[in-house]
Amino acid sequence: ASATNSGSSGSAGGNGEAGTGGAGGTTSGSPNGLAGGPGAGGGGGYGDGSSVAGTGGNGGDDYDNGGGGGGSGGYNGSQILSGGLGGTPGGGGGPAFGGTNAAGRGGYGLIKVTFPFSGQGSNSIIILGSIGTIQIPSTWPTTVQGQAWGGGAGGGAGVSGSSAGGGGAGAYAVGNVPVTPGGVLAVQVGTGGGPQQANGTASIIGGNIVVAAPGLTTTTTTGGVGGSAGLSTGLTTFSGGPGGVGGSTAAAAGGGGGGAAGPDGLGGTGISGTATTNAGGGGTGDNGHGGAGGSIVPNTGKFT
Repeated sequence: ASATNSGSSGSAGGNGEAGTGGAGGTTSGSPNGLAGGPGAGGGGGYGDGSSVAGTGGNGGDDYDNGGGGGGSGGYNGSQILSGGLGGTPGGGGGPAFGGTNAAGRGGYGLIKVTFPFSGQGSNSIIILGSIGTIQIPSTWPTTVQGQAWGGGAGGGAGVSGSSAGGGGAGAYAVGNVPVTPGGVLAVQVGTGGGPQQANGTASIIGGNIVVAAPGLTTTTTTGGVGGSAGLSTGLTTFSGGPGGVGGSTAAAAGGGGGGAAGPDGLGGTGISGTATTNAGGGGTGDNGHGGAGGSIVPNTGKFT
């Protein structure tokens, strides 16, 4: 006879505008955590602590409100399987440990330059990747709004005989940026931290006029630190969510990646791993715009 566990569904977005968190893995032939909806955390993978485990779900992308964190992989008795990717922008990656398993990459940074000071359409430029300057349309004014998300950190890889924490998520910053119509604006888009203990990098607009700090990774069971509002620059800054804490024993799953900050507030904390079969789901982005990822429902004591 064997105990049964089931994956919980991720929570819905706090304001109904964004995605539901990915469900946690289950024992019924579906051990992998599911991806989160827009801005929502990925589900934690199932693990039975002896032979079976699944991967963590990816965090959801949301270019308006910040990315969700990746879920942790499940634990199979010797390894934590690959963690989910952090959502773009700025979500923290889920952790992994052992073998060839890779912790999830952190979500990429993002910059958005807008005129007027709201909306997208033809009046916004969204920047991803390694671009050093952008052309400002000649019809734009001499001041624009700049929004930036720092890159999320990759998930932790743990240490021998231990579990692993999730990667921290990127901060958010917004401010007014002077430009020359028809001229160029210097930008630096943050990168997401690679798998296995890599920090994200900052996103910068106009020579440090707007700066969004990156998320940090972890080498222990403690979750990585989210990008700090205090190390960011702008009229408004919010800190990214920290990664979830890994379980306190070697026979425990990891914590989920943190959710990115956004225009409405702080990023959500990754869900902690609490037992062998309880891998943490990823945190929600932007003060609850997306739902947190689901984890495994603890053993009910029922047997089949």
